[in-house]
Amino acid sequence: MTAPTDVQDLLASQPEKAIIANLFTFNLISGPVYHFTDWRRPLTIGGVVFSPGPPRLVRGTISVERGMNVSTQKVTVQEANGEIIALLAQGFFNRALYSMQRVFAADTSLQWTSPMTRFAGRVNNVDAITSTSAELTIKSMLDDLDQDYPLDVIQMDCNRVLGDIGCGVNLEPLTVAGVVAIGSTRNRLLSALANPDAYFTQGVVTFTSGANVGLSYMVKSYTGGVVAPAQPFFAAPAVGDTFTITPGCDKTLATCIMKFGYDPSSDTAPNFRGMPHVPDPTVTY
Repeated sequence: MTAPTDVQDLLASQPEKAIIANLFTFNLISGPVYHFTDWRRPLTIGGVVFSPGPPRLVRGTISVERGMNVSTQKVTVQEANGEIIALLAQGFFNRALYSMQRVFAADTSLQWTSPMTRFAGRVNNVDAITSTSAELTIKSMLDDLDQDYPLDVIQMDCNRVLGDIGCGVNLEPLTVAGVVAIGSTRNRLLSALANPDAYFTQGVVTFTSGANVGLSYMVKSYTGGVVAPAQPFFAAPAVGDTFTITPGCDKTLATCIMKFGYDPSSDTAPNFRGMPHVPDPTVTY
């Protein structure tokens, strides 16, 4: 990995004192992006503001492997009963995209160089979570190649992800907007939704205002207009908070036909990828 030209020039000048700051970026799969630094004050690099905390991030060792071996990095998050520790405990940082960059300055004037990427990958594990700290293990993107082969498995249910390029269903016109009603808690969302039971089960609810704005949650169940998330909401939704919710799919042929308009005789989306006529492996023929 080649360092930016201004970094090379600075180091080639052999300054008596070089100041280093690390920049940490987390792109959560649910959408939010967090920028942190271990410098004592906020840094604005390339128009992006990196916060010194809380939380405080401590860079651990980086293990670099040659060839196809997966490189890893350890990062410690320190925060006393704060927002990030709570999100880590609830799994929001799982599989988040991560990068650690480094900037340099020659003296206290703090004329920072362009950022140099030191490590990039995904959050693989979150361990040792307490009320004040957590340990993150980051693995390089080579870890994404650790998958079973062949990718297709003979199964009765569809192996597509609803709304992806393979499925082909356009979720935008099917997305429903709602408003939080009284009685909602971290474990259930009440609103005036009038769709039939199970319509949103296995769908996704995304808050567009309130304390949970920008956060998305899988829907564990939808019955009688009540949405139950797969994980508790970060904060109890307040009356009047707004959200959007998408329908879910149980991966069966009947649902694909009745709910999403699958036509087995047509080549148009949706594209059912299940094998419903495969014999049940638990039955002796």
